[in-house]
Amino acid sequence: YVIAISHYLANHVKKLAPAIPYIIIPPIIDFEKFKKNTFIPPDSDYFLYCGSTAYVDIMEFIITAYQQSKAKDKGVSLIIIATGDKEKISMLQEHTKQNPLIKVLSYQPYEHLIGYYKSAKALLIPLTDNLQDRARFPFKVSEYTAAARPIISSDSGAMINYFQDGIN
Repeated sequence: YVIAISHYLANHVKKLAPAIPYIIIPPIIDFEKFKKNTFIPPDSDYFLYCGSTAYVDIMEFIITAYQQSKAKDKGVSLIIIATGDKEKISMLQEHTKQNPLIKVLSYQPYEHLIGYYKSAKALLIPLTDNLQDRARFPFKVSEYTAAARPIISSDSGAMINYFQDGIN
């Protein structure tokens, strides 16, 4: 048996070894841990992106999109919670320090992270049409789903197999 985390990988297995049975299982999350979490972040009325500095280009894209959006004019802030390269995190913090509506936080305890997810207006996870995003099912999507908040993404990768715009 092959366990694939995405339809893309399952289709790849079918091409390489059609006789091998497979099952698709996206990352699994403990929804109870999210339901029981009571942490309330000090911030309110914000969009949230959470990820590694390996995706700093995505973080920069989100910052640019936010700066061009009407959300900031309505007082909706942007919070990015980053992990990874501390120099890249510092660079992002320096890049956004002129805008009080953008916060770049780092290394939050998991209980706080869940609280940020659950309190966000929407959770951001833009995916691109590249091999990595087609082949993976981001664990972050499972966490975002457990938080029961709207998810803003693109129609790429595993998102198209599990979500329909405006429906779920």
